[in-house]
Amino acid sequence: MSTFMNKSSTQHGLPPMLRASKLSYISRKRITMQAGYSLLELVIYIGLFALLSIVLMQSLMSVVRTYAAASRYRTLQTNGEIVMERITRSVRGAQTVATSLCSASSGTLVTTDSVGSTNAFALSSGTLTLAVDGGAASPLTTSEVSVTTFTVCPITTPVGSGTKVTLTLATTGSTPTTASFYTTTMSRQ
Repeated sequence: MSTFMNKSSTQHGLPPMLRASKLSYISRKRITMQAGYSLLELVIYIGLFALLSIVLMQSLMSVVRTYAAASRYRTLQTNGEIVMERITRSVRGAQTVATSLCSASSGTLVTTDSVGSTNAFALSSGTLTLAVDGGAASPLTTSEVSVTTFTVCPITTPVGSGTKVTLTLATTGSTPTTASFYTTTMSRQ
């Protein structure tokens, strides 16, 4: 053996300098061969991306539909609560309460308090209106909802008289949502 070669070079059959250059050549060749994607890999990646996009779009559309339904329901709840609270306050403070027939779906309610002020609730073209002291009727519900049922029934109990009100609201638009509201209020006479 020559002095040029040591024990490690004889094990691999090449001097260390040649061995390092051959390894770097092989590494470069391997890197250049793996630098791009094959057509099959590209088709698989595009398919996975399309599948993931479809799943995400379906989830997004579900969230949008849920938000729209919640918004419609919130509109109904807000309108129903405002109307029922106004009717309850008017009946509780009334000296006299005049109602329409209990079976009518478009009832009327007129209350008169101790100083003679009147509140007249009536259903007109899908809108519940309130006329105070014989003035012009103003809407109690917004244009986003329509009133489908407004029933007012007088009730009498051993402790006094009262009024039972049933109100059904529906949202206007392409996807109508309905909600019913009920209250029974005793007069403070």
